[in-house]
Amino acid sequence: AAMESGQQALAVCLTQSVNPDKAARKQAEEQLEQFKKQPDCALTVLGLLMQPSVPIHVRQAGAIFFKNLVRQHWEGEEGSANLIPDATKQQVRDGLLDLFLCVPQQLQLQLSEAIAQIASYDFPQRWEALLPSLVSQTTVALGTQTPRDWVKGAGLLQIAHSIFKRYRHEFKSDQLFAEIKYALGLIQEPLLKLFLSAREDLGAATLPAQCKEIIQVLTLLASLHYDLCAQDLPEYFEDHMREWMEGFVGLLKYSNPSLAADEDDTEPGVISVLQAELVENFALFMSKYEEEFQPFLATCLGVVWELLVATSLNTHHDLLVTTSIRFLTTVSTSVHHSLFAQAE
Repeated sequence: AAMESGQQALAVCLTQSVNPDKAARKQAEEQLEQFKKQPDCALTVLGLLMQPSVPIHVRQAGAIFFKNLVRQHWEGEEGSANLIPDATKQQVRDGLLDLFLCVPQQLQLQLSEAIAQIASYDFPQRWEALLPSLVSQTTVALGTQTPRDWVKGAGLLQIAHSIFKRYRHEFKSDQLFAEIKYALGLIQEPLLKLFLSAREDLGAATLPAQCKEIIQVLTLLASLHYDLCAQDLPEYFEDHMREWMEGFVGLLKYSNPSLAADEDDTEPGVISVLQAELVENFALFMSKYEEEFQPFLATCLGVVWELLVATSLNTHHDLLVTTSIRFLTTVSTSVHHSLFAQAE
């Protein structure tokens, strides 16, 4: 009952925190700061997110509050004020993934950032259940169950990407390589399987809404491919480079008029976002693993060139165009510049 009254008080505060009236907002923000001092504050706010009776904009404010709470009070010096107690942290880690899966999509974005924040401190040593659970749930959503649950799968892959994307710019260290090796052991094989089956599913899909969901999953799989290859080329990815690269080339040739962005859109369409991510992968391989990438280079170059020539200069293609030009420039300034003679 104490939990429920805590949730109610918190709901009132969060409602006031988005009140147009400045004085009401200020008072609510001060009360929320007091809330953070309660040892089970994190559990109270997560409980609130699961209440369908609480309006979505209030739960949205709650998800942002939780993300900030994690950022400020999860980790800190010994004896720092208002750190979240270990017992509470354990309960949060144990329940967070299941909670993520049962809240509306607009809350998932905030929660996936919070999960990544916690993972940056606790993964993998103190959160050993996270990755096995992510992998098994994703495999069910996108692999074994029919019909596939693309939206749920994309949500789970988004969490994985938010954890692994820091590999793109972290400094090399033994600890980092140990973590990547641990992650690869669990994810490298399922990732390839999901990629190959999602490609087949896209080929067979006809409804625009479904095509769009599958493309969003494929984009995340391509992002994860980049994340996991950013530091070093893992052996498994090198052994299966043909499947990945041929898959990427096939997707660069994919077109679907029903999903094309409108002339006056400024945001890129889903296909454009996917294709930019694929070209980013080529650019990474060209700059870091040129020798291994060599057998695929001419084909990849040809398909990017054709895509660029066929792409209009509308704003919604900016991302794809700049990424493609960057890749072509890398190739043209390398020892493989003669390939351009063939491309004409």
